[in-house]
Amino acid sequence: MHQRALLLLLICITVVTITPSYAAGVDCTARGMQVDLHGCNLSGADLHGRNLSGANLSGAVLTGANLADTDLQNANLAGVMSGGITGLPQALAIPPANIKRVLFIGNSYTGVNNLPAIFGSIVKNIGNPVPVITAVTPGGQTFKGHLGYAATQAAINAGNWDVVVLQNQSQEPAFAEINAQSRTDMVQSAAELCRRIRLKSPNARIFFYETWARHPHYWSNNQPRSEGASPHDMQARLRKWYGVVAQANHATVVPVGDAWEYYATTPNPTRLHASDNSHPAFAGSYLAGLVFYAKIYGVTLPTITWNGSLSASVAQQMQTTAAHTLAATASNGLPPGWYLRNGYLLGPGANLTGANLSNMDLAGIDLSGAILSNVTWSNTICPDGSNSDSHAGSCQQAFATQTPTATATATATATRTSTATATASRTRTATRTRTSTRTPTNTRTQTSTPTASRTRTQTNTRTATRTATASRTRTATRTATAYPYP
Repeated sequence: MHQRALLLLLICITVVTITPSYAAGVDCTARGMQVDLHGCNLSGADLHGRNLSGANLSGAVLTGANLADTDLQNANLAGVMSGGITGLPQALAIPPANIKRVLFIGNSYTGVNNLPAIFGSIVKNIGNPVPVITAVTPGGQTFKGHLGYAATQAAINAGNWDVVVLQNQSQEPAFAEINAQSRTDMVQSAAELCRRIRLKSPNARIFFYETWARHPHYWSNNQPRSEGASPHDMQARLRKWYGVVAQANHATVVPVGDAWEYYATTPNPTRLHASDNSHPAFAGSYLAGLVFYAKIYGVTLPTITWNGSLSASVAQQMQTTAAHTLAATASNGLPPGWYLRNGYLLGPGANLTGANLSNMDLAGIDLSGAILSNVTWSNTICPDGSNSDSHAGSCQQAFATQTPTATATATATATRTSTATATASRTRTATRTRTSTRTPTNTRTQTSTPTASRTRTQTNTRTATRTATASRTRTATRTATAYPYP
């Protein structure tokens, strides 16, 4: 018995000895890019320059850690305890040689003009090794539809992907703002796609392709649209819900729609939409390819001489627009929605127990689910923009919340009126008889026959009218496509 106890003690000592030096007595096992550091005590650890993109740091302690040039993009920071952090996290560039296999999963917004081939041409023109690129782009497909689409699942199951791009149906993220079913379909299906991708490609980096709003002509004649009240409103919804699924799945947003929106404000812009006011013209796809290159490779957009079918001047406009958008949305090495302020990591689910947040500006920061016990709030600008001093010295009751409530109007080139009248009638009669006999001194018979009858008739009449217009272009499904790179 004593020998067994001694053996167990020696094993424990051995485990502690081989634990990575940056873990304080906790077994933190590295698994490729997906580093599992959940629950690790990293107090005072020097994490300078480490690539922890996609790492699981949930519940870890980072108090006093050095995060200078540490890449924490897409890391899981839920429950992280911090304070006294030094250095600024920084996204690390990915060596081009490490990107060998790229998979695009989307629909006609990816397939029209062959965006994967445009991306490959840009990579080649810059002088980087061109990865093997595969695309699955059936027209109009949603995230949910891809879960049951054989070609998509075959591509995912092929595995060994370095980069996977996910693009949803163009309207669903806008509908997600106002329609619970659209919201559920998008969020849950995105999560399941990411789960399946990482099961077969554990080291894959996942990117969500944020698309663009419809052309202003789509809102002509002041016709109401369930995608939003205007292109700006629709783009805000797209930005929000692609950001939601990217953050939830430790992925990266490629802000193509933001680039389109910015370009529309420049003088005499070239039309980016096709004539249907929905799909991209070549200029729009070219702009998307530029944004993809910089986001996937994690670099500042270099000089590009390949213009495709565009004139040199228009191509230069696209490159300038992409560079502006990327600078405005540059990653600071933290997951979407997370910030480093006064030595604290702030974001949804952060553990801020005992934190001193006095005199800090938290406006716009999402602290939903955060642990906020014993926090000091003096003169703090709360997430909703108010001052903690106006809330009895606390921000906990001032967090901005949003519960979307509205009714979505579906899209189809038709007007349909349906009237349903239902009549329900229910009659219930209950008869109950109970007889009891008691002996020996007497006999008593008691009979009870209650009868209850209830009849209820309900008539409901509902008339619903749904009107909307959409144009959809279907393209052929491309699977395991070998693209030419002009």
